[in-house]
Amino acid sequence: MKNIFVLILLLIYSKGIACDCSTPSAAIEFYEAEFVFTGKIFSKKYSKNNLTYTITFQIDRHYKKNSSNPKLLKFTLKSDKNPNLTVTSCDWKVNKGEVWLVYARRYGKELLFDYYCTNSMRLTNGKIPQGYQKLLENGNLFKIDDYIYQFEDCFNDTRPLSNIDSIFKQEKGKEYDKAFTGLELFIDKKGDLISVIPSNQLIMMNDSVFYLVKDFIIEKDKKLTEFQKDAINVALKIKKWEIKKHRKTRVPVSYFKHLNIEYDKKEMLWKYDLR
Repeated sequence: MKNIFVLILLLIYSKGIACDCSTPSAAIEFYEAEFVFTGKIFSKKYSKNNLTYTITFQIDRHYKKNSSNPKLLKFTLKSDKNPNLTVTSCDWKVNKGEVWLVYARRYGKELLFDYYCTNSMRLTNGKIPQGYQKLLENGNLFKIDDYIYQFEDCFNDTRPLSNIDSIFKQEKGKEYDKAFTGLELFIDKKGDLISVIPSNQLIMMNDSVFYLVKDFIIEKDKKLTEFQKDAINVALKIKKWEIKKHRKTRVPVSYFKHLNIEYDKKEMLWKYDLR
């Protein structure tokens, strides 16, 4: 329960209220970042036309191992003094003297960081929130292919290579009392379907350092309905899937795919919704 609570804190940490976006896993953002550091802003200079300003961080500590550990890093941000600026809930600014935890990434030749939709944050009293420190200390040990994923944006979306429509059309149904179920399909790094689990029986096990799904167990004390048994047998025929890979590094990972299955008694057809 403690791990789940900390995970929730990491996901919603103060930003979600102000801007409608999702914050990525801190472990994955660490993996993708060029620099992860804590530092203090000692310089803030506006451009002549007030369209941008440049801040300079004095680095207190680098967390991500890098070929270089610069003592100073500069970032150019959108100015709040631009008279033509349209202010939105996703706009933000920084001020001289603030201490930050920054996840910086490279876009072309430019080094960038954001506040909303990231794990970068102002540090109150210079302190990193509880739950982040352990992750940061171990960030360089993180291996992205040690975990199981599902909806994360940093991977390609995957589809079955097996002909799923043909599989469902060939199946015969029965007179079921309840003809709907949700299933979780566990697919390995090679794109092979390993197991099919009713959604209400799947318990995901989160890693205590990176708060990602490391493993899972199946709650077997819940009795399956006749429809669930048949639906699982149908889903097991969808054997081959596209390989899920990290968009930048192309490392393959294991993943879950959610599948809703129902049987239409009137049309005598199996139907599905893949997510």
